[in-house]
Amino acid sequence: MSLTIIKQKTKCKDFSMAMTRAEINAKSDKKRGVRLQSYKLHEDIIKLLAELSEKTGKSKTAIVTEGILAMEKNYK
Repeated sequence: MSLTIIKQKTKCKDFSMAMTRAEINAKSDKKRGVRLQSYKLHEDIIKLLAELSEKTGKSKTAIVTEGILAMEKNYK
């Protein structure tokens, strides 16, 4: 298994720091303000989520986000 190495420029021209794919992803996630969150769901909910994603063309993340925001409006 090979690691994707990206060279990052620094103030010193002769020095470059290699970043692994995991480090690049972590830096990107932090910059965008996102993080991984997981839940155990019943099979029927997982299937429904996949169907909604297929029908709407939206990502599963977008569908879950919209659902949570809709619930928040109901409880204000």
